[in-house]
Amino acid sequence: MTDSLLELLSEFGVRDLYDLSRIPNPAAGANATYVFEQARAVRLLAARATVTTDANAANRIVSLDFLPAGAFVALRNLPAVAITASTTGQQVEWGTQYGQWDVNTNTPLVVPLTDEWMPGPLAVRFTLDNIQAGDTLTALSIVAQVIPAR
Repeated sequence: MTDSLLELLSEFGVRDLYDLSRIPNPAAGANATYVFEQARAVRLLAARATVTTDANAANRIVSLDFLPAGAFVALRNLPAVAITASTTGQQVEWGTQYGQWDVNTNTPLVVPLTDEWMPGPLAVRFTLDNIQAGDTLTALSIVAQVIPAR
């Protein structure tokens, strides 16, 4: 970006910068991607997902991946804990307000979210590593600040 962030922010009203999006649930065994196509820059503030795993004996890691222009994974936001087989309704909460990941029995998995502006267009992917055919990602949402493309 050639313009300073301050100059770009001054062009738009604060209300115009926010994107609160619900992402459609992908099919079982699939990850979900949301693309900020018309963005000059994107800063994610929070995201939510619910993970349910099937009985296949495999550990899964859930992450929120940033893919500039949808080309490659530039950054991963993931916890240091695996989700085990036969887990039902594990809520995952990513947020810039969290300083470290945290999980306790019967509570959401709390994951810090990188607090950086990323160049657009930007794809954000809810990824379940080692995903199995019966695994599901549901109740997906994102809160972001977006500087629109000119």
